[in-house]
Amino acid sequence: MINPEQTATLATGRIQTSITTTGNLGWTGFAGESSGVGFALDGHNLLFEGGLLAGISPQFVSDAVRGEDGETQHRDFQPVEGSSLEVIAPGRFTAQQGTIELTDRAAPFPLHINVLQETYADTVPGRQLFVIVHYTIENTRTITLSPLYAGIFLDWDVNPDAQDYARYDPMRRLGIVQDKSTNPIHWRPFAC
Repeated sequence: MINPEQTATLATGRIQTSITTTGNLGWTGFAGESSGVGFALDGHNLLFEGGLLAGISPQFVSDAVRGEDGETQHRDFQPVEGSSLEVIAPGRFTAQQGTIELTDRAAPFPLHINVLQETYADTVPGRQLFVIVHYTIENTRTITLSPLYAGIFLDWDVNPDAQDYARYDPMRRLGIVQDKSTNPIHWRPFAC
């Protein structure tokens, strides 16, 4: 393979997760079929797939997740020329800081955006149960992108059978994935 996808792993002491040169989080594709460590909490992976999405309409979407067939992995993001995947330790604010600058030039209908992805993981007690992912999106054209929507797609596998339930708490701006629709035993929050 020419110019293979690269990963770097961040670790807090409780969480391990990988960042990539493709806009994916956890893996470069699907769990067990690609490079990365997923999103492991205390040694147990909880993530099947994760990645960045940005779009202005149903036709103009750049992403790093599965296609409509559920099996094809989109590869719309690539490193900006001269950019490389880096993890520095210690980082400026946390024990580890990762960076990569991506472009969506490989998309069938590119938005012509550059995305600076910065990730932060800390080992300080009280900060070991989260990783921060921060995106700065730059429009590289003079045409306004409006409305621009961006987000992260995460296919959590809290249950061994991958039958999970998700809900959103608007008061806390918090998404929750849980193992049962009512009276869950296992659940994982994520900030929105």
